[in-house]
Amino acid sequence: MRLTNLVIPSLLATITAASPQLQAGPRDGTSVSASTGCGKPPPVRPGHWYSAETAGGREYRIWLPQSYDPGQPTPLILSYHGATRNIAHQIRADRLSDPAFNDDHLVAYLQGARRDAPDPRSTTWQGAPDAPEGVDDVAFTAAVLDAAEALLCVDAARVYATGHSQGGGFIGARLACDAATSGRIAAFAPVSGAFYNASVDRASRCDPPHLENACEAPRTRTQNGSRTPMLELHGGADDVISFHGGFRKGACLPAIRHWAKDWARRNRLELRDDVVPVEGTRNGVQYAYGDGLVTLVYAGDDVGHVWMSRDAGNADLDASAWIMDFFRKYSLD
Repeated sequence: MRLTNLVIPSLLATITAASPQLQAGPRDGTSVSASTGCGKPPPVRPGHWYSAETAGGREYRIWLPQSYDPGQPTPLILSYHGATRNIAHQIRADRLSDPAFNDDHLVAYLQGARRDAPDPRSTTWQGAPDAPEGVDDVAFTAAVLDAAEALLCVDAARVYATGHSQGGGFIGARLACDAATSGRIAAFAPVSGAFYNASVDRASRCDPPHLENACEAPRTRTQNGSRTPMLELHGGADDVISFHGGFRKGACLPAIRHWAKDWARRNRLELRDDVVPVEGTRNGVQYAYGDGLVTLVYAGDDVGHVWMSRDAGNADLDASAWIMDFFRKYSLD
């Protein structure tokens, strides 16, 4: 499915930030945080795309599900592509605009900055060793979130973030660790995440099973105290961001099991994981801490550096199905 078949002509917009107002009464009776965009006519019809730029010229696109109601606070997912990729690639990969996976969440796709302006395949995200200096993707995310909440009826208590490779590394090592954005996003789900630690800049000092992460993940208001729900999916045959970690691009990558256990420690969970086989996969395993508040899915021995998809034939599970099930469990209220 080509993006050109989905996207309406681009609507460039600069939108003033707005603070959410508390409101009760969603469909399931739980409390919500209704943004100031509630009650406003949407910029496009439900089932269509809204394209825009921030005041700083950064591009993003928002998918309005067919079920979108401007009077009903709606959850929002932020989605980040991998290095060298773009929004169109991520839309095809995660399929979160496909009702088969998601029929009731808004989805905002953000475009990474280029290291080399003329080269469209030089995109990356803050935190990667080769990210361009001076680019603040945390601020970019906050600007997109502010814009979406001002324009659309967003349930500000149910905002989520997912991403692939460097996009996953950005959300799992930057957004989730930022004092402001971590308090606005209810749960995180990186896929094949690249969690670079650039402070370890020599291979001789890189110890993936014990790599320290300075993240403190401050949270202020969540149903889980100050805890941060985190789901990561990773393949055993990933030859780009190895499941076992390693030294790459002048920085150290953690072993993924260590990274997940570090999040369990950060969330003050018991460090003994519950291990459950993932049916239908080649040695796929789910490692869960704290009743799944931190979950690592080892997608199988033969799964590479991909967004796992049964339709694409690259895995025996669908990352997007796991992600949507995970997101639906958590709210900031």
